[in-house]
Amino acid sequence: MKIFKYPTIPALIAVGTLLVFSCKKDGTQGPEGPIGLKSLLDVQTVPPSEKCENGGLVVKSGIDKNGNNILDAGEVENTHYVCNGSNAISDKQVILKLGGVSASYVTYPVPIAVTQTAIALPRFNIKNYPGVDSIIMFAAPWGGRNSGGDVNSKTKVELYNFTDNAPINNSAVISSASAATAKFSSSDNIYSVFPKSEFDLGIKVSGMIPGDFAFSGDVIMILYRK
Repeated sequence: MKIFKYPTIPALIAVGTLLVFSCKKDGTQGPEGPIGLKSLLDVQTVPPSEKCENGGLVVKSGIDKNGNNILDAGEVENTHYVCNGSNAISDKQVILKLGGVSASYVTYPVPIAVTQTAIALPRFNIKNYPGVDSIIMFAAPWGGRNSGGDVNSKTKVELYNFTDNAPINNSAVISSASAATAKFSSSDNIYSVFPKSEFDLGIKVSGMIPGDFAFSGDVIMILYRK
């Protein structure tokens, strides 16, 4: 089983802690908004067992309700096993952890819908993963306003092709969740529209309602082999 983790670029985005800013009518920056709760992933190796004959990985996810940056046992909401094949070449699934992205809202001169992008995997090439026939992204988007959350917010997270400056079609996950209710959801199978040559792969998060902020939490992409 292969698992790869790449940091996003600090100059483009701050991952993890979400700070929200507004602007006063005179154009000066207003006070910081509240720090939201985070969606966390815990990826661990598992030995050969009934769950995975040849061992593999267990991926747990949930909301960091106590704010200690650790996914405690009582916070786990979803558990997914990714099992090894008989050797590395025959692994049926490969998990790529892409990180997270946040976007702050702006209220001056008028509320606008915000968008932020960040590179996650520079020079990515799907041809380096022979046999892959399915690609699915998992994300737990959430958003809100200066109150710290709003049930009417709507956040979109999608994969982004920085080389061609375009989102990857059908990769979007859209949610109206707040920080406390965000859960991981999956995109469509995007293999057929995924670039088949080297490109810089990233994440794009958008607050779809003017005045909202948007946050993706951790994003993972799973490659499935035949």
